[in-house]
Amino acid sequence: QWGGAEYAINPPAPGMLARHYATSVPLFLDPADLPFAQVGWIGMGQPSDPSRFHSVESLSDQGDLREAAANLFGALRRLDEKGLEAIWAQTVPDTGIGQAINDRLQRASQRTRSF
Repeated sequence: QWGGAEYAINPPAPGMLARHYATSVPLFLDPADLPFAQVGWIGMGQPSDPSRFHSVESLSDQGDLREAAANLFGALRRLDEKGLEAIWAQTVPDTGIGQAINDRLQRASQRTRSF
């Protein structure tokens, strides 16, 4: 059975932890939460105002969700290594594999563990 105290101590897999995918730099899903000077951006294509960001990582310039999924962790690592103050992650279309990508982004944005 999934859940209970044993699950909180020994989850079946590291990816089941609420914060497993988190970067060391705070990651935000809401742009209103970005009162920082050096911000990175991650999403599909390019941001509407790229000059607002210190560094930009496109998961897929063509909007391909499979390509985005394959590029997600590398892009997060590259942004995490740039000495930024924060990362703004733009969610992807929430269909098919996009749901898994958005789940990973949500987990990466968690600032505290949930257990």
